[in-house]
Amino acid sequence: MSEKETATVRKKLRDQKTATLFPTVVEKSREKAAEKEKLLFEVESWRSFAKALRLEDRQRLNRMLEKIWSFNGAVENSKRGYETEAFLLGLLILQQKTIDRLEEMAAEKKKKRQKGGE
Repeated sequence: MSEKETATVRKKLRDQKTATLFPTVVEKSREKAAEKEKLLFEVESWRSFAKALRLEDRQRLNRMLEKIWSFNGAVENSKRGYETEAFLLGLLILQQKTIDRLEEMAAEKKKKRQKGGE
């Protein structure tokens, strides 16, 4: 990312109008902007998409973006030059973790039901 692009992203973060769309993401971005430039820029690039969403979907997107910061290292170290791919793969991994957890809970519940019925 060029210095000009970085300056533009940081300026947007200071703008109160933009801070209301992804409040927690923007707050985290300010704290760690220097070390998370690629991910910060990627999150900012989705702003116009988010504005077009209904409120409840925007809130869901915000929750997803809050969690994506745990994948910052992977995004920053992505050598392919496609930060969007690393960003989306991080989100997919988060979704898969949730699916795995729900499947485990369902299996445990099924076992308990089967033991109770014997």
